[in-house]
Amino acid sequence: MTAEIYANGQRRAYGTRSGDDECLSVKDIGLPEKQTVRASVPYCNGSYDFSLLDGEAFYDDRPLTYTFGIVGSEAEVLAEVSGLATWLYGIHDMDIHDSEIPYWHFHGSCDKVTATYDETGMSADVKATFSAYPYLIANSASTFELSEGSNMVRNQGRRIRLMAMDAAPSKLTVAGRSQSVEGTAWLDLWLEPGGNEVVLEGGPCTLCWVEERL
Repeated sequence: MTAEIYANGQRRAYGTRSGDDECLSVKDIGLPEKQTVRASVPYCNGSYDFSLLDGEAFYDDRPLTYTFGIVGSEAEVLAEVSGLATWLYGIHDMDIHDSEIPYWHFHGSCDKVTATYDETGMSADVKATFSAYPYLIANSASTFELSEGSNMVRNQGRRIRLMAMDAAPSKLTVAGRSQSVEGTAWLDLWLEPGGNEVVLEGGPCTLCWVEERL
């Protein structure tokens, strides 16, 4: 099965012109760097790490690199490189899907496109570099139908904000925080990674959230 990315309304197979299947020659899915905030205090050894001061780590952009192989006549290769670069540079602040990463997608922009031609000019490798949101984003939302009383709701990703859908007049409690809700609305309640107890008074109510993971 051909690996491809989908973004900006188009699908495009990726891989080198030589057919090299080594992962790093075709794509490089990087990991984001954690933002670290440290401060030194006079007359104290070392420093204090304030990176998790509000209970959550923050990250810089995730780097992505994809290589696209092009083969044809010299004129065809030049035209294809031009069209490919135009499409890639048009990927700006939008979802990027990789067929080899089912159920999840990236969100970001293409920053740089370079082309390397062979000596005949009849083939080229086009390398695209992206800056993406640090987390992978689920393609579809997770939902949970609450029952009145205590419910155990599992979140496989990072800490995420909740939405209530089609709620009758209800009161929800998560991690000691409560909120009344009716209809469909974003909540000021969050799911932590792993299992979460959600208490419903009233109802019925459906919870909705979109998982994100590194």
